[in-house]
Amino acid sequence: MRNHESYFALTEIYDPAVNLCRWRHALGSVSQAVEARAIALLIRRPGEASKDLQMLNSTCLKFVRSPWGAYYDFRLSRLQNPDLEFLSKQPTHQPTLDTLIGPPPAVLGKRADYAFLRKRLKIGRRLGVKLNSDKVWFDAMSIAFTESASHVPWSAIEETKFLLPHHSKDVEKGRTFVQLKSRYSAVLTALNRVKVGLAIVLPSGDIIVENDEAKRILA
Repeated sequence: MRNHESYFALTEIYDPAVNLCRWRHALGSVSQAVEARAIALLIRRPGEASKDLQMLNSTCLKFVRSPWGAYYDFRLSRLQNPDLEFLSKQPTHQPTLDTLIGPPPAVLGKRADYAFLRKRLKIGRRLGVKLNSDKVWFDAMSIAFTESASHVPWSAIEETKFLLPHHSKDVEKGRTFVQLKSRYSAVLTALNRVKVGLAIVLPSGDIIVENDEAKRILA
């Protein structure tokens, strides 16, 4: 039976599509639904020079803003690259236990990045999942559970599967929204260079877009 937290998380998941600042709240709701301690959403942009974009729940965000988080990012984060490479070759929306990604559990637990996060972030077992099958973008999510948990609960896997399609759609919509917003900003910047008041207005008189000169005149 689906838990109440999962349905509540659905009401939060689509907010970040038009407001990236809402990702922390959305992922916080998801972490409650699947009873996870930490969730990180990775959006890998095309191009070697592009920087990965990460969306985090409150627990992860607090960690990455700490000196320990800075150390992890600089010294240890690269150790997870083989895990991400493995996920990139998996089917979409299929949660994969970290114990099945590569190294045996005993070896994985002693890996420097795992040991560090277990000590500083208090997390243990994890789920990894690829969110889309896009040939250019790579979006993945890591769901981590408390260090005291010896295994990932089956209920968490089921609730994760229920929410994953919605996460994927939200990321896709968010990407489109960001692109449109960027184009809108470019157009508005061009209009602001024109010293004539320009505006796009609906038949009702409502103004959709106006440049700075139009704002000055109308004021």
